[in-house]
Amino acid sequence: MSDRAGGARGVGDFMAAERARILAAATPERREQMRAAEGSARVIRAWSAVVAGTREAAHVSGVRYLPESNKLLVYADSEAMACELTMAREILRARMERAGASIDGFVIKVSRAEYQSPAQRAAAAAAGSAQDGRRGGSSAIGLTPEQESALDESVSPIADERLARALKNAMKASFEHEVTG
Repeated sequence: MSDRAGGARGVGDFMAAERARILAAATPERREQMRAAEGSARVIRAWSAVVAGTREAAHVSGVRYLPESNKLLVYADSEAMACELTMAREILRARMERAGASIDGFVIKVSRAEYQSPAQRAAAAAAGSAQDGRRGGSSAIGLTPEQESALDESVSPIADERLARALKNAMKASFEHEVTG
């Protein structure tokens, strides 16, 4: 009761005193584990502060701090977002440093579908179907029989069937790009 009579104490004071008490009672190994956990939490808080409310946050399905390399493992929901995060990694790293967590870099991977949220899976499926529509098996504008024949004739000297088909598809896509672009 005498502590209360001495004046008001904030929660921060209580937390600091409790942390010091716990650390003092812990073994050296346990203290090191607790410090590592606090460092990991600091990195995750900084990441959350940096991406809060951004498009990147909506496309990240998980993060994990890798203390052995001092890097942040970031799981993106698509290859495109993984590329964007890779390009922005130095900007993100600098922002995290300003937020109180200095890391050496990022490891960016694409999440497996089962770890993505339903919204992320739906967005990835929509992006994939849009790309398939652009790349799809049938051409967007269609080639005339004469153009198809000319393409077949162009690739006929190639003995490898897969290579000939790939070259024909590339030539077809290039032609479509010239016509529609």
